[in-house]
Amino acid sequence: MKLFSALRKYFALTSAQRQFISKGIWACNQPPSAIINFLKPLAAFDSDLDKGRDQLLKVGCGGLILSFVVAIMIGNEVIPESSAGIAMFLVLTLGLGSFIARWLLGSMDMHNNLRLFVVPLLNTLQQDMAPGRNMIFKLDLRGKTCKSKMISQKHDNPGWFRYPKLSTYIFKDYWFSCVAPLVDGSTLKITVDDKIRQRKRTYSSQSGKTKFKTKIKIKSKISASLAMKNKTYDLDNTGSLNNLCDRLKVKDKNRRKAVGMTVYQISTSEDSVMEPAVCLNLVGKILMNAAPAKAKGA
Repeated sequence: MKLFSALRKYFALTSAQRQFISKGIWACNQPPSAIINFLKPLAAFDSDLDKGRDQLLKVGCGGLILSFVVAIMIGNEVIPESSAGIAMFLVLTLGLGSFIARWLLGSMDMHNNLRLFVVPLLNTLQQDMAPGRNMIFKLDLRGKTCKSKMISQKHDNPGWFRYPKLSTYIFKDYWFSCVAPLVDGSTLKITVDDKIRQRKRTYSSQSGKTKFKTKIKIKSKISASLAMKNKTYDLDNTGSLNNLCDRLKVKDKNRRKAVGMTVYQISTSEDSVMEPAVCLNLVGKILMNAAPAKAKGA
C-alpha cells in the first residue's frame, strides 16, 4: 500500500523538509543541485501520499458498502447475533477510519505543481546554469486562497432571509520565482503568479431549499526574461516577439539588454497544474530571436 511507502519517506525527510510541508513556503540562495536535492524527496513523498489517499478513499467506500452487506446478513440471521456487534464494528471502523485517516493526511498534501512543474523545470534549467553559481529561488505552496493572500473582498447581501447573497474574494498568489545566471553570462528570471477570483453564492432553489455554490477563476501570469550581454548577442530585432506572447518588455542598459515575455493562462480549479514547457518555450523564443553579436554588421 502506497500509504506505508509515503510514511517511510516522510520519516526519512530532514527537519527543514518537514517544516516546508507544514509551512508551505521556502526561499533560498543556493546552487541548483542543492535546491533539487531538497525538493526531490518532497516530490517523491507527495506522489506516494496522493496515491495512498486515493487508496484510502477506495477502502473507505468499500468499508461502507460492506457495512450494508453485513447489516443485511445480520437481518437475515446469516451472522449469529453474538457476532453481529463485532462484525458491524469492524466494517464501520474500516470505512470511517479510512475516511478520517485520508482527511488527516490532507494537511500533509502539497500541490502537484511541486513534482510536475517545479522539479522538472529546475532539472532543465540546471543544465544551462553557470557552474558554481547560486540560484535565487522562492516557492509558496500555502494555497491560492489563504487569508494572507487576499487583496479585496466584496459582499452583496440583500438582507436577512433574502437571496441571492454573493461574496467575491480576490487573491494574489506569487508562488514561484527563480533567478539564475547562465553559462553564456546571461541572467534568466522566471516568475509565475496567479490572480484568483472566488465567488460564493447563497441562493434559494425552487423547492425552497438554501443552496451554496462556489466558483473560482484563476488567471496565471507566466513571465520569463533574459538579461543578455550586448557584446555577446544582438537584440535589436525584438519587435517580432510581440506576436509570440501577450506582453513584451524590453529594457536597454549600458552593457545588457533585458527581454521579457509574458503569457496568461486561465483555469477554473485550484488543482490545475502549470506545464514546465510554457516557461521553457518563452526562453527558447527569446534565444531564437537573438543573433550573435559578431553578425551585427553582416
